[in-house]
Amino acid sequence: MSMDLTGIHNINEYYTNHYLASIFAENVKDTLSAWRDKSRETGESTPWARLREVGRRYNVLKDRYSRERNTLGRQQIMMETSVLLLEGLSYQLADSTLKVQVREGVTIPILMEVKKANGAPLLWAMLSSELDAEQNLLQGHVLNTSWRREANEWLGEPVENQEKAGENITSMDYETMLTKFVFAQDEPPRWVMLIGMEQVALVDRTKWNEKRLMEFDLEEIYGRREETTLQAMAVLLHKDTVCPSDGNSLLDTLSDNSHKHASGVSEDLKYALRECIELLGNEAVYDMKERQHVGVYDKDLADQLTRECLRFMYRILFLLFIEARPELRYAPMNSAEYLKG
Repeated sequence: MSMDLTGIHNINEYYTNHYLASIFAENVKDTLSAWRDKSRETGESTPWARLREVGRRYNVLKDRYSRERNTLGRQQIMMETSVLLLEGLSYQLADSTLKVQVREGVTIPILMEVKKANGAPLLWAMLSSELDAEQNLLQGHVLNTSWRREANEWLGEPVENQEKAGENITSMDYETMLTKFVFAQDEPPRWVMLIGMEQVALVDRTKWNEKRLMEFDLEEIYGRREETTLQAMAVLLHKDTVCPSDGNSLLDTLSDNSHKHASGVSEDLKYALRECIELLGNEAVYDMKERQHVGVYDKDLADQLTRECLRFMYRILFLLFIEARPELRYAPMNSAEYLKG
């Protein structure tokens, strides 16, 4: 089984890239099967089928959004889109924006909250302001509008600027706000879902120090409507897998598997690297002895060969790494001359 993860971005390796590309699909197979079985028993749509339906409606809303010139009108469409997505992922929303005090005198609006059994926050969903083409959601700002649902209409109400508290929340980007306020609380949420008109990001507090997160390009995913991509999106964002009512989060299980696999690969690589250095060194010694007819029983020579073989292998590993990460654009992987060379 393989999954097409086009449009799903593994920022700073939330999971290792190899795990996500090669092992992730096998690890979520049982979850997908359980969802299929439940769908057959209850007649309800599978989570990825619901996301496909959300995608059809998203394309209509995105068209409205692109034609809307009024700022408040665009924000209302964005909020309607966000609620549609969250409900498609089985999250329950209140009928109005929640306003949470993260520090004395500093309150932020959140669209949706999932709580632990003891009442502590587990997940917050927050809306992002409009982004430039090159920006991601961490560079967006808190949407300066709250909402309430009345007769299926979205009514904008400005959230007050809080400059009097020394902090203007609405002008602060999410990267700063998450660090300074959200995750700095005594009881912060484990997860934050940032939602924009074209992107969704899932931020994990336990991986925030390294800015590791999952990002979803809605236009790419809904434009292609590839089933395995929607399945992967459902696994990574659905309430049952992120915030289950009981038991551990599937995402934590996947993280454990990714870490174990990376540790296993590192251990294998260590022994493989040592073997390669021995093979290179032995070939060099053989050549010096049989062809060059020079003495090889010299401790200094052994140290020199070890350094040179190690340096050679590190260079090979570096080339293999940058070739495996074409998005870094260090190696010209689209060049026929380079590939043939």
